[in-house]
Parts: sequence; structure tokens; C-alpha cells
Amino acid sequence: ELVDPAPTSWNDLWDERFAGQVVITDIGNSYGLLGMLMINELHGGDLDKIDPGLQAIGGLLDDDNIVVTGSPEVRQLFAEEQVVIGAYAQDHAYRLREAGAPIAFTIPEEGAAASFLTINLVAGRPAENRDLALAFINYSLRPEVMEGWAEAARYSPTNRKAKLPPEIAEDVVYMVEGRQIKHSAEDVVYGEEAVSQLVAFDALKIGQNKSAYIDAWNRLLAR
Repeated sequence: ELVDPAPTSWNDLWDERFAGQVVITDIGNSYGLLGMLMINELHGGDLDKIDPGLQAIGGLLDDDNIVVTGSPEVRQLFAEEQVVIGAYAQDHAYRLREAGAPIAFTIPEEGAAASFLTINLVAGRPAENRDLALAFINYSLRPEVMEGWAEAARYSPTNRKAKLPPEIAEDVVYMVEGRQIKHSAEDVVYGEEAVSQLVAFDALKIGQNKSAYIDAWNRLLAR
């Protein structure tokens, strides 16, 4: 009801109709960091040069938009309609909808950052532990398990054999002034076309640069 037409681009964060109603997540939060890196890339930066992204976000700060540190604050601000748009995560959008908030998730036309959930084998464990861990990892990668995660939490399957029923794959249909806005592949990143819109940043390089990112971010907030 408050965002019509629905956003299609990262640039919509700077739309004057949303001034003062954008939630910005601190880069100490993984979603905040990925959002900053996406904005940075779209403004000509890269993982070694984040000044373009910080400058763009500085424009959002100039409009008195709200900076938060994590998920509880994001959910509260949306629930109280203090904010109407922000870069965050599809699973949290789903949880907000489950709680009754009229929230939708969409992938911007420029793409979105992928946030990976991984299961990792611990090195140096006894053979029995290793075999059990591998069995658990293999089980977790089964299509039916990924279908269960998609149903319960709206996590995106990475096994191409996973099949989602329409009520999950096309999870949300909003009616706005008689116009139907569907969120199908956008609502749950599902299928090759949707996955192709995801940007996978180099996690190793992010780790190497993260302290410098945080220093630069804190200077931005303190200016």
C-alpha cells in the first residue's frame, strides 16, 4: 500500500518519495555488508575500492534514513511502518509476512547478492565422525530436504532437482488498486533464471578487507 509502483532497481532506494523511510543495515551485519558491496559495484567500485558505494550511501544518510544493526530492528521498523523499503533478505521478508506485515521481496533488475548457508566438514576428526558428517552433508543436499527448507524458511534450493509447489514458488500475490503484483521467482530465488541474477562476491577477499571496510564505514557514520 505504501510503495506503489513496486521497486525494480537498487536506484529506487534514492527515490525522493522514500526519503527518510529507507532502512540501511550496518555492515557489521552480513546482509548490510552484501548490500553495501552491491551498491558499491553498481557505482563503479570493487572489493578493493568501496569509496563509490560509501559515497552513494552517504546520500541516503543525508536524507535522514535509519541505520540499524540487525534483523530485530529491521522487522520492528517495517512492522511499525517507520520504513517502507530497504535491502535485506528474502527469508526475513517471509517471516514478516507470516507475522502479518504487508511486505514483499524482489530481486532488483541489476541483480542481488547471494548469501550462502554452508555445512562444513571439520578437519582432523576421527574417521567415524567424518563418515557421519559426510552422511549428514549428503542428506542435507537431497532435493526433499531443500524443499523443506524452502517451505519452512524460504531458503533457496541449490539442488536443481528440488521442486516447489505453487504456493511456495509463487508465495505472494498482492492486489494494489485492482492491479495484481506477483512475486514468484523474485519471492523465493528458485530456478536457473532467478539464480542467474545473483552476484557471488569473493568471500576470501571480503575477509581480507573487512577491517578496512568497517573503518571506512564508521568514518562515514561519524561524519
